[in-house]
Order: sequence, then structure tokens, then C-alpha cells
Amino acid sequence: MREKRIEALSHMAGGLAHEISNPLAIMHGKASDLQRLVDSGTLTDADVRETAVSLVLTAERAMKILRGLRGFGREAAKDPFEAATVEGILEGCIELQESRMERERVDLVLQIEDGLPDIWCRETQIGQILTNLINNGYDAVVLANAEDRWIEIKAASNGGFVTIDVMNSGPMIEDSLKPHLMEPFFTTKEFKFGTGVGLSLSRAIAQDHGGTLILRDGTEHTCFRLTLPVRPAEQEDGSMAFFVEPLRPGGALSS
Repeated sequence: MREKRIEALSHMAGGLAHEISNPLAIMHGKASDLQRLVDSGTLTDADVRETAVSLVLTAERAMKILRGLRGFGREAAKDPFEAATVEGILEGCIELQESRMERERVDLVLQIEDGLPDIWCRETQIGQILTNLINNGYDAVVLANAEDRWIEIKAASNGGFVTIDVMNSGPMIEDSLKPHLMEPFFTTKEFKFGTGVGLSLSRAIAQDHGGTLILRDGTEHTCFRLTLPVRPAEQEDGSMAFFVEPLRPGGALSS
């Protein structure tokens, strides 16, 4: 799992450097403007306030990116399960991806159902699953030089579960390969682009959370679905057990 995270980070390195350099350039420019006003003797309270607000907001953006990077790169198997918002997890994943998506002209479309409940999870690990799925979608689109270039993420509630679909406009996966996708070390990419452990590890994490990770059947485009329980049920002894009730019709785990 550690090697897979390092591999993913290496793919994102250029974009991450850009994401960090942008806020630094803005902060440098604002500080330079403030210094120039001081030197000219024209500095006003309004100038100071406006610059301070801009510096704080820009610094918070950089810190957010770094927090996401630190979380993605570390081991999280022993983190406690806590309530987390799907929107917050996806936001952290997307922060790490935006620059290279823009560079390769890949549109990232996000659709989150209103009022989506929190999920009970190790937030860092779920972020690692979603980052892996987004990376795979990016590779499928870019390596195939697809004419339509997009990745679409949809999150919706379904009974006691939340489903997150990650779909891309790259070529469809051949039927003969589908049964092997979740096998360790199986990959449809060239060796330098993947080791074949991302999906198998992601599925193991999903199962550890009482959920599933599948390739959906019958979709127009390649679509992976991550299904996670909203919250575990409390047992009589005070321990927690995940929901195992089936999804309502139309949302079957095998769909």
C-alpha cells in the first residue's frame, strides 16, 4: 500500500508543485505590493486589511493542499473510525489533482446529492481509494488520447449506504479482463504506468469499512462504484457493527 501511494504521488508531483507555487506567488505579490505602498508613504488601513485577508485566504488554500498530501502519503490503517462528509473527502482528493487535469484538458465533473449523510470511516483511507480511482480515470483518458476528456464523480445515498461512482470517458475495459481487475498485480496499463495493486488494495479497504468496490455492468462508460455504510449499528455490548442490509431496488451492489 505504501508503494502504491508513492507511485500515485509520483504521477501527481508536477501538478502538486504547481498547486503549491500558485499560492506562494500570490502571497509574494501581495506582500510586495504592501511593501511598495509603505515605501511610497501611501499605505492606508484599508490596504493593510485587504492584503491581510488575501494573504490569510491564500495561505489557508496552500495549507489545505499540504494537509491532503500529508494524509494521502501516510499509513492510516490504525486511524479511528469517525463521521466524515463525502464532499469534504472528495474536495481533498480533487485539490491534489486539479493542476494536471487542467494541463491535460481533462474536465472533472462533481455531482453530490443534496443532504448526503456522513459516512463512518477512516477518512484518509477513503481518500486514498478515491484518489486511486481518479488516477485510473485520468490514465484511461490521457493514455488513450481520448477526444472527449472527462471524469465524472457522482455521490448519492441509497438506504443505509452512500454510493460514489467514478466514471471516465476513456475506452471501455474488455470483457475478458473484467474478472481479473481486482486481482493483485493485474493491470491493463504498461508497467511504467501501474503495478496492478491499486484496485485490489482499494477493494480490501472498502471491505474493511463494511462496503464494496466494483466495476459496474451495463454502463455506457467505464464506471467504478464505491459503496460505504452511512454509520455502523451499535451492538448490545457497545461495540459497532456495519450495516449489512441490502440496497433498495436499482442500487444492487452487483449493478
